[in-house]
Amino acid sequence: MSAYDALLGQVRAHIGVGAFQWIAQTDEIMARIRNVFQKLPAAVFLRGADAIHLATAAEAGFRIIYSNDGHLLAAAKHFGIEGRNVIGQVP
Repeated sequence: MSAYDALLGQVRAHIGVGAFQWIAQTDEIMARIRNVFQKLPAAVFLRGADAIHLATAAEAGFRIIYSNDGHLLAAAKHFGIEGRNVIGQVP
């Protein structure tokens, strides 16, 4: 079994037990991204995929997001979400 097949199997297993919540993208999500980018301090590094992830979570009412990605966690507060590191403190 390839690493890809193993990963795909894990994702399917997680989907099967409801570990993921799939949320459609809306105009409100895109508007939130635009509004955050317009006010974002230059020192905050925000990637496009992270912006979509954070805006989607915020629009869906999530108040906490878990990750070990320092850039995503640092940007979370600009979307009104608390970022929590799953493997320790963010430097």
